[in-house]
Amino acid sequence: MPPQFMGLVRWLSDIDPAIMPKVVVEFNNEPGLDPVAWPAGSVYRTRDPRTDGRAAFFRLAAGLIPKDTMRSLRLATFDRYCSVLYSELLGYRVGTLPPPYRATGPVHSRSGKRPITIGDIGTQRLDKGYGLIPEVARLLLRARSDIRILLHTSDPSWMPAEQEAVRKLATVDDRLVLDERVADGETWPDIINNVDLMLCPYEPVRYHSSPSAVAFEAVANGIPLVGPKGSSLDRLIKSYGGCGATFEHFTPDSIAATTESVIDRFDEFAGLAMDAATQWAKRAGPSNMVNAMLALLGVGDGVAPTGGICLHDNVQVQITSNGGGVGSRHFSTMKSAAELYPRPIVGWKGNIS
Repeated sequence: MPPQFMGLVRWLSDIDPAIMPKVVVEFNNEPGLDPVAWPAGSVYRTRDPRTDGRAAFFRLAAGLIPKDTMRSLRLATFDRYCSVLYSELLGYRVGTLPPPYRATGPVHSRSGKRPITIGDIGTQRLDKGYGLIPEVARLLLRARSDIRILLHTSDPSWMPAEQEAVRKLATVDDRLVLDERVADGETWPDIINNVDLMLCPYEPVRYHSSPSAVAFEAVANGIPLVGPKGSSLDRLIKSYGGCGATFEHFTPDSIAATTESVIDRFDEFAGLAMDAATQWAKRAGPSNMVNAMLALLGVGDGVAPTGGICLHDNVQVQITSNGGGVGSRHFSTMKSAAELYPRPIVGWKGNIS
């Protein structure tokens, strides 16, 4: 986030270049940009800084990086498309590292598993689609007899109304299981192990420019997944052999229908997910991330693994002035500030390579 990035920049500014350490900064959240149209094209706009000023603050912090520092500083994300957006915004090259996530235990096939446990796990928020989950759960439980649903949240107080709604649903249908444990090093592997189909009902615009750790862990553990079309999860699924499916619209009906389509071909998707887990072990995980990070720094004998997140060649992006974009539903209360900030923060195009 911008405050941490600015703090790092100020810290580096106070260090003698002769003793400057090697530093890698990884951006794991979206940069505050919205596509002008959806599905996303090549033009993005910053948000109204009165409501979400992170893009402007990121750009401000980048402008304060001492030039000598860039010999020791490297910037990166875990998704190539996100790296391009950050590069355009910051004005510096942003590399891509393999995600460090690995299987939480022995990878096992979900093929043949019945009933199928659909899991929506992690700390739940509005942009992760939890507001839609009570209706999604009702639709799935009404339509299918061969499923269970596991809903996990580490902090039920984040979305109390939705949590109360699923609690009431769980009292009348014992196929809905709620897990409100804090996901520490012991409970998280247990939660992952109990999921056969990972449901990521996320807001597509928000997750277009931000990867998902839950989706990464699904692939690493050989679990098929459902996520939003046009998002980083869509790119991840395509990059790993079609190990899941994507919903077209951010609505309960669309999410439930796509989930059912995976259930109808579940054993096929389970096989694809196992193939994806094998590829993940070769391309991602802690060891590959460290090697890629060393290669990014140009130190040691670090060699980056081949095959990153899928991305079309020769794609260009452009970041223009505030307001007028599609906007994430998570930020739907924003108003245009184009009259206040008529000039682009970034106005040049760059190739993705």
